[in-house]
Amino acid sequence: MGAMGGLTTLDGIMGRADLSSPLGRLVLLTSLVVLGIGLIGLVGWVLGWLSPGGHAWVARTATRLTGGSAPEPRSRRVLRLGLGGLWLLDGVLQAQPAMPSGFVPQVVAPMLPGQPGWLLALVDPLVRLWLEHPVLVDGITVWLQIGLGLVILSARRGGVLRAALVASVGWGLVVWAAGELLGGLAMPGASWYAGAPGSVLYYLAIAVLLLVVREAVWEDRAMRGHLRRGVGVVLITAGIVQAWPWEGFWTGSAVSDLFANLAQTPQPRALSAPMLALSRMGAGHPVLLNAVLVVLAVGIGLLLVRAGRPRWARIASVAGIVLALGSWWLVQDFGVLGGVGTDPNSAVVVALILMAGWPLASSAGQPAAAAEPRHRRSALGTLAGRSGRVATALSGVSALVLVPVLLGVIAVSPVSAQAAVADSGGLTPLGGGPAPSFTLLDQHGQVRSLDQWRGKVVLLTFLDPECYAECPIIAQQLAIADRALGPALAARTELVAVAANPDFHSVADVATFTTEHGLAHQANWQYLAGTLPALQQVWHSYGVDVSAPAGGMMVIHTMGVFVISPAGRLVGFVDDTANTHLTASYAALIASSVRAAQ
Repeated sequence: MGAMGGLTTLDGIMGRADLSSPLGRLVLLTSLVVLGIGLIGLVGWVLGWLSPGGHAWVARTATRLTGGSAPEPRSRRVLRLGLGGLWLLDGVLQAQPAMPSGFVPQVVAPMLPGQPGWLLALVDPLVRLWLEHPVLVDGITVWLQIGLGLVILSARRGGVLRAALVASVGWGLVVWAAGELLGGLAMPGASWYAGAPGSVLYYLAIAVLLLVVREAVWEDRAMRGHLRRGVGVVLITAGIVQAWPWEGFWTGSAVSDLFANLAQTPQPRALSAPMLALSRMGAGHPVLLNAVLVVLAVGIGLLLVRAGRPRWARIASVAGIVLALGSWWLVQDFGVLGGVGTDPNSAVVVALILMAGWPLASSAGQPAAAAEPRHRRSALGTLAGRSGRVATALSGVSALVLVPVLLGVIAVSPVSAQAAVADSGGLTPLGGGPAPSFTLLDQHGQVRSLDQWRGKVVLLTFLDPECYAECPIIAQQLAIADRALGPALAARTELVAVAANPDFHSVADVATFTTEHGLAHQANWQYLAGTLPALQQVWHSYGVDVSAPAGGMMVIHTMGVFVISPAGRLVGFVDDTANTHLTASYAALIASSVRAAQ
């Protein structure tokens, strides 16, 4: 589990984690059970492999749990081990130290602008839950994904594997919606090369295939063809979407950004140089570069769909794998660089599916159809054929790149700045009178005065250092708004918070809050502390009510952000997030308020 600053002990974590809700306890218990089963299966497999005779009882237990030792069809084994390894890798990536505080502002928040309102409303509760309990939620995510990976890796078949696959589908839907925002399908500009329709949607497709396709069907030569054709349908659809004029890829900025977006991630120059070169080519010759991308996707997709003979099927598979791995490097930047990658991105999963569908060579002197076991023409053979056709349809589930067409017709318009203002309650004008001055100490113990920030826009808020509900959300929204402003405008903006707690208001208190919520590296973040009389004077001058209820409950205080102009005048008040339906709207409104106050 990743640690955030001062939260380095179990007491520190649990002191801020609310396990009182039935849902919280259920999720935690489920993740521990899944992890435990996975560990039992893995330990049993390892001990049985090292010394079958010396650990016979463990081997028998592991055999019952993991579905026996009978050989598993190659294609099925490739997909099962691949899915387990991907979940395991995702769990390890989620355990990076920057994840608890950085996942929402650095991974989710950049994808929020332009998403339709219904999707933001769906994601908002999950974003709030993460911001309120970042360490707990990240820890559950880590161990749930590691547990799923271990179970799927160690269980060949049986009820344990089926349970893990069902859990993969359920958890994958949550991750696809909240972590990947449907892979970008709900907004224009989704590109297969950049990762649409999201890597987790491929996880879902693989899990469903492993659940519904009988093991005997995986031995059939036709099943490999279904896998290849499924990928071919995805590539053809991706090429068509890439060619749609309203997706914008025929312009220099859109196609150039495909290669430039992740090129700035810290990495060896040998990796980023080709990405930057293609980005420059896209800026200068957008039509040529996009035409190449369209032709590659559609051409290789058609080859995968139409190739029947083993030789051509192998050529098509190699071409598809090369295209997937090329986009994995040059567009998706391997998906794990930069410290906030949560999965290896989608192209590597496409390559995995093509490897599972790799055609076997026909035996010498025999027709290709006889190279692999075929079913007898019986009721079982008929059922297998039908299951194969179902598998073909399920393989093509990843072709949901077409969803933007439907969503473009039935979905609400993307959230605009005006919609964000309406959603969050709007900016309340304050008349432009002089902002009351004050002098306090920042989180480093340095003396700070409101007057010293004259010439900059000051976003002033009042936060409780001990709060684990709304206050961390306000702080993160300020940071998100600051990034949305861009470097030039952010350099002329100060994010200032004043301690709003009658009992906890020392420099150490505000410094702990700053560290725990990932704001220590925010250059323009100031969290001010002081004596209680000095703070009460500031509260009173800004009309902020602060009260501490009996019984140890959290402090109640006025929530929101005061906007102070470069001339030192109060120009507005941005209402708090308590009544907002879209967390992203608050940051958008704050950013627009800063622009208006410049």
